[in-house]
Amino acid sequence: MKNSFRMGLAAMALLAGSASHAVNPVQGWYLSLGGGASHITDLDFTFNNPVLGINDSAATLTYSLGGDAFGSLGYRWNKFRFEGELFFNYDQFDKIQSGTFVLRNHTTPNGFDMEGKTVIIGGLVNALYEMYQAGGDGSFVPYLGLGLGYGTVRSNFKLYNVNYNNSQVPIFENKESSSAAMAQGILGISYFLDDFAAFGLDFRYLATSRVDSLDASLRIPTVNVSFIYALDSSS
Repeated sequence: MKNSFRMGLAAMALLAGSASHAVNPVQGWYLSLGGGASHITDLDFTFNNPVLGINDSAATLTYSLGGDAFGSLGYRWNKFRFEGELFFNYDQFDKIQSGTFVLRNHTTPNGFDMEGKTVIIGGLVNALYEMYQAGGDGSFVPYLGLGLGYGTVRSNFKLYNVNYNNSQVPIFENKESSSAAMAQGILGISYFLDDFAAFGLDFRYLATSRVDSLDASLRIPTVNVSFIYALDSSS
């Protein structure tokens, strides 16, 4: 996550070397595409595995660094942007811990290995506010926003026993899918190339309602780079 943020800042710094212009974004419809790094925060969930003889309502699931992508169709009105967003988020399991028993995505001393992932596909309606003075100098424009939506959360878990010759023997697999309400906060900065196009760098924090398949809510911070292009002609 830190490396992705530094890369984004470096890209914005390179853009800053070019000449700035008066900020006067074209009003009307626009398209936006973006993506970046995500990391689902550690969560307490219900881990029920009959093969291991575990039914723990207070197990901990840790994720490794993942990624996200999104596309939006929106409308700019004065300093406000209203948009519909479709997004995809992918994060792999790193560790499951139940008491002193630990599973990881590599072979552990207890002779087990596991694979797991959580995939989220959803839609959001966002409202954003761009903090600029029309016609003012400078190409950098901060923005903030809020979004509400709904999506599907799919989790896949595979358990392996590692035998004497270090071969993985699958012994358990579980796939589950649940729907959940979602909300996100957005804080970022845009660099306007001209009145039609801009690059964006932002931090987003996505939260879900309780996900039945995990018996927990998800919290997902992301760092993203995006490109916005106006579809309407300049007035």
